[in-house]
Amino acid sequence: MQLQELYQKLHALKSQKASIEDEILKVTQLIEQCSPFSKSQKVTLFKSLFIGREDVCATYWVNKEGTKKDIHLRLILLEEQIISLSTMLLSKNT
Repeated sequence: MQLQELYQKLHALKSQKASIEDEILKVTQLIEQCSPFSKSQKVTLFKSLFIGREDVCATYWVNKEGTKKDIHLRLILLEEQIISLSTMLLSKNT
């Protein structure tokens, strides 16, 4: 294939990708409209299923782009911030 043909193919693929992403968004919105629960009701239900369960914990979460993010790293950083804040507050009070 010539370079120009490759650029044309790339352009066509990007166009198809945009079209598919639009269709996915429309279908997702239709699914949400058909769902008997609102987003907040779904979150509340999810939380109620796992609250107080010590045998269940998240290991990662997936962002909108589909990239996995490690929960433990976020928790460790949060724990360090809490410890730092606690130490700072204790030193102010003494």
